[in-house]
Amino acid sequence: MPAPAAEEFTIATQNLMRLFDDIDDGGAETVPTARYRLRLAKLARQVGEVLRHPHVLAVQEAENQKVLAELAEAVARQHPGLRYQVVLLEGHDRGGIDVGFLVRGDWKVLKAEQLLARARLDRAFLFDRPPLLLRVQTPRGPLDIVNVHLKSLRGSDDRAEAKRIARKRARQAGALAGWVRERLAARQAPPLVVLGDFNAVPGGQGGVDVLGILQGAGLRRLEAGLAPGEQWTYVYRCRGNALDHVLASPGLAGVGRVAVSRGNAGVAGRFAQAPGTALRSADHDGLVLYLRR
Repeated sequence: MPAPAAEEFTIATQNLMRLFDDIDDGGAETVPTARYRLRLAKLARQVGEVLRHPHVLAVQEAENQKVLAELAEAVARQHPGLRYQVVLLEGHDRGGIDVGFLVRGDWKVLKAEQLLARARLDRAFLFDRPPLLLRVQTPRGPLDIVNVHLKSLRGSDDRAEAKRIARKRARQAGALAGWVRERLAARQAPPLVVLGDFNAVPGGQGGVDVLGILQGAGLRRLEAGLAPGEQWTYVYRCRGNALDHVLASPGLAGVGRVAVSRGNAGVAGRFAQAPGTALRSADHDGLVLYLRR
């Protein structure tokens, strides 16, 4: 990734590919200690060497706050003097994964809260991983950042299940779009960035245009300026898919560019066991938004 210029700061998103620790605490997954330590070291390289130490990093698929804190410690070991604050609130995901943030230690966190956490669809929570709102003080003033990890299409090969999944994805997009409309209509509210793993491609998929619904609420997709062949962040059945996105309110000033990392999606799985490199530290590539101070 390009290093930020002296007059820039960066906001990034990275799916961590089910980062679980080596402690059997009744959760969905426990991994061997050696594998967990290797994953932390590789992800720390991803944060530092590939994403270039973003000022705010939105992450998806972290087990809990402890795991995210240990990732922050791994970053600090590789890059002494660089400290990240950890923000993670537990959601409802039965698989035990959550969304969270790493925030540079010299930045002030003003607020952190889950959005739409009690919204329901039939008898279940609408969001297994509720969107997480972070308000931080940036060089340009307060900024609201919403980290999302929306429902995937996993299981859609079954027709009945596909209908259920499409309904949930449409309701999630609609609920989030409703919140965005209210938020954009509010006076004196900080600029807004919504980013993360949307599990959705431009133009729609599985009968639902998630991004279209959110753009219809007033957000603009910032990575749309990349060449179409460079927007992919995940590879499924040998095809690149743009599943991770950065959207923003019209009032966000100082937007420079969005860049996509390489070295995870599309890289052979055997590199996940290779030490000393960030290659295949996860299965998604990261996105970085560059903003002028």
